[in-house]
Amino acid sequence: MQTAVLESVTVVATDFSLWALFMRADIVVKVVMVGLILASLWSWTIMFGKFFAFRRVSRLAGKFELMFWSGENLQALYRDSTEGLVHPMGTVFNTAMREYARVEAGRNFSHDVPMTHMIERVLASSIGREMEALEKRLSFLATVG
Repeated sequence: MQTAVLESVTVVATDFSLWALFMRADIVVKVVMVGLILASLWSWTIMFGKFFAFRRVSRLAGKFELMFWSGENLQALYRDSTEGLVHPMGTVFNTAMREYARVEAGRNFSHDVPMTHMIERVLASSIGREMEALEKRLSFLATVG
């Protein structure tokens, strides 16, 4: 009987599988390990999501650039882009065109500010919003990393 117990203790003491190490660990170590596993799973989810999102945005941006530089009338491009898929470049372009139309219609209340400055301000704001949307959850990856 004593040799059987001694053999089982020896087997347990020399079993270095991940499960055995986890089961012999203290509760604090177990909590940390489970937290790291969950953070890893969430990180991989974010990374795969960002990979596919950036690939999609890049593809749509390429299509939009081809349309933009094709020489087509900007008003026609604006009409076409408001009906199509939403992507960052199209959204920034639509924001600039709406501001241009608003200024051209004479609804601006600040006649002292040149039109280019008003459109630049709107473009900067729109680019900031689009960048914020694309960078969402990256701070989690940086923290975990």
